[in-house]
Formats: sequence, C-alpha cells, structure tokens
Amino acid sequence: MKNFSLDKEVVILSNYLIGSNSTKNDLELFILAISKYELNITDSGELRLWLLCLKNPWLFPYVDGGLSILEKDCIFRKRLFYLLNILEASPENYDKFILGKKNKCLVFLNVLFLTSIGFLKSLIGLLIVKMYKQ
Repeated sequence: MKNFSLDKEVVILSNYLIGSNSTKNDLELFILAISKYELNITDSGELRLWLLCLKNPWLFPYVDGGLSILEKDCIFRKRLFYLLNILEASPENYDKFILGKKNKCLVFLNVLFLTSIGFLKSLIGLLIVKMYKQ
C-alpha cells in the first residue's frame, strides 16, 4: 500500500484498538491472518477509507462505527477484528481486557458513557463512509 508498511499499520491499529504498541509476534500473526483469511484490502473498494484512516488515525473510530452500521462484513472491519483477536490473546495485553477489582457501578457508568460516545461516532462515521466509499 502507498507509503504504509505492515509494521507501521499494525502499530497504528494497535494504538487505536488497545492504546499501546504491538509486539513483533503480533505483527507476524497479523501477516499470517491476512494471507490465510484473504484480508487484502488493496483489492477492495475500501482502500480509500483505509488509507484515509492510516494517514489520520483519529478517524478510525468514526469510520469503524459507520461501517458497523452500513457494512458489517467488510474487509476493513475484518482486519480490525482479526488484529483485536491477536492482541487480546497476547499475554502482554492481559490487563487491558480483564477487569480487576473495580467498582462495578463505576464500570457500568463508564460502559454506558462509552456506548453513548460510540453511537455518536457511528453517526458521524456514516457521513464519512458515504463521502469516501467508492
């Protein structure tokens, strides 16, 4: 892809998904997943959106949210999903996915707040996807 190597792409995506960098093992597993599950985005109509998000990583939540409403089974979202699965299975990211001893009420309020924000981002993402999707 234009000016983006897979290692740079994985770093950008892992920062979006979990808020930290990935490991070399995560990169190797992602490369394997791309080839095994035919997740090559260069052959799809979503390439413009993908490159836009890689150049402007702050757009990922919006475009991801918009595509979750319009096209749930697109390669864009599959790539994110497969990398999220890889990151979730990594021992280095254990603390990001397992709740410790936290106040359940605060966790519920946080989930409610984040759900509301996610819904708003999805609505904005609908507009972005409609403008940039071929």
